[in-house]
Amino acid sequence: MNGRAAAGWLAALWLGLAGAAEAKPVVLDPAGMRQLAAEVLNAGQAEDALALTEALLQRDPQDVTALVLQSQALRMLGRMDEARQMARRAWAVAETDEQKFSAAVTRAQVLSAEGRRTAAQFWLRRAVQVAPTEEAQALAERDFRYVRARNPWVFAFDLSVAPSSNVNNGSSRGTFDLIGIEDLPIPEDMKALSGLDIAFGADVTYRLPATDWSRTEFGLGLLTRQVVLSADSKLQAPSAEASDYAYDAVELGVTHRRLAFAPLRYAEFGALVGHNWYGGASMSNYVQANFGMEDRTAPGRVLGFDIMGVRTWRLDSDTQSNDQIIGSIGVDQAFGEAGILSVDFVGRQVYSESPELAGTGYLGSIGWEFADPLPGDITLSASIGVGYRTYPNSNYADGGRQDRTQIGDVSFGLNQLTYLGFVPTVSLTAARTRSNAALFDTRSLGINIGYESAF
Repeated sequence: MNGRAAAGWLAALWLGLAGAAEAKPVVLDPAGMRQLAAEVLNAGQAEDALALTEALLQRDPQDVTALVLQSQALRMLGRMDEARQMARRAWAVAETDEQKFSAAVTRAQVLSAEGRRTAAQFWLRRAVQVAPTEEAQALAERDFRYVRARNPWVFAFDLSVAPSSNVNNGSSRGTFDLIGIEDLPIPEDMKALSGLDIAFGADVTYRLPATDWSRTEFGLGLLTRQVVLSADSKLQAPSAEASDYAYDAVELGVTHRRLAFAPLRYAEFGALVGHNWYGGASMSNYVQANFGMEDRTAPGRVLGFDIMGVRTWRLDSDTQSNDQIIGSIGVDQAFGEAGILSVDFVGRQVYSESPELAGTGYLGSIGWEFADPLPGDITLSASIGVGYRTYPNSNYADGGRQDRTQIGDVSFGLNQLTYLGFVPTVSLTAARTRSNAALFDTRSLGINIGYESAF
């Protein structure tokens, strides 16, 4: 019996049309067989769907639709290894976006059913990448969020490359004063050096099973920042090495989040320990504890505040060990289809034996994120901020050091270049600090190129 006749006979059996000897088998073409297999699968009759797809695959082993349907039938029957193999075959032979989308979603479903949710999230990102329609893309993104919410493991990565006029946070002045001595020359390697600032961060989070009112998670964070000095900087400061400005950090923490007093109102408790290096040498150990609250009860509004305590033990200079208390409050308010307004205020108090660390600081900022993209599907957000810091006992200024900072940022999301759900971002940041101590008078202009997840 050839493949077409076998397919027709199986269809006839399923339809109950071959019970009488005189009945003739109903012969369906391949499209009809695929439709029938999908219908019986949707009806929960996986065994029948499996028989139908086997007949289709006898006719054409590269029938993507049959491979997808057979994978789904095998998954329903609990035959996961075979289901995964069929989904892999479907992806390998898929040619059109529609076929690739179906194969990727099917593979994600099998992986999720096996409990391999991180791998399932990867294949849902591939599904988003090849989605043939906006509706299909929205479906894959919805499934991604569903799987992510049930995945105890969360992985986050951040990569940025930032050309900057001041990679070392150096002074923009030529001389400074110290304890009554005026116009001391600032060493060239302490002046602003231009170059490239490259940063990579990775966070791994494990979430305990959540309840209806609380969630607890543990996190490991890694950060490395490397600098590449420009040719002009090497001429300006021949003794300066890019590795002198490298920064690395590792942190381990725990966070507990729970409903507080009402739905959509949350309290969060957190603590972490960390260690960092600067210029390749250990710089400090630190511990941090924080408490915060977030209120989402008003439509379109998110209100939050946070208070944090940090203890730092400096390993390079015990005098610079310090304690910090940091408080912040902020509100995000959506204005319909216009955009989102953000207002934030941060205050910081530092206690230390070092007169160049002990002091008080404030920073206020306001930002706007446009709801509608610009032509070319480019999203736009911007913010400005002003800050003030005072160091009453500083040795670099009579009566104490005072710094005033202005900072502005404009960020673009290049949605047309999205890959696997990650959107390239370009940010332009300008900052200026005016200090009554010339050594701390700085200005910088940088362009940051990075990626962020679209969902």
